[in-house]
Amino acid sequence: MAENIAKKKKKRSRVKKLLYSCSDAASACGVSSRTWRSWHVLGFIPLPIQIGKSLFWRTDELVQWTEAGCPPREDWTYSPFKMANKKLSPFSRQ
Repeated sequence: MAENIAKKKKKRSRVKKLLYSCSDAASACGVSSRTWRSWHVLGFIPLPIQIGKSLFWRTDELVQWTEAGCPPREDWTYSPFKMANKKLSPFSRQ
């Protein structure tokens, strides 16, 4: 029984999230959810996607944003194909 639960947890952890909730994004960036929400209100982080009443952040956008040095929202431009080109290019070494 315990082995089956462990296997299910391993399978779930292999699935890469496309969107982070507030708490997931905050945790990934090493801050509290309260700080993340404050940064959102102040315009320090990228714009989220709203689904219903919930806010989500693209995981690939957060990766690009941190690689760019975490610029303020007004200076940030998301390039959705930047990550895809890195992975799909036949000339890149992986």
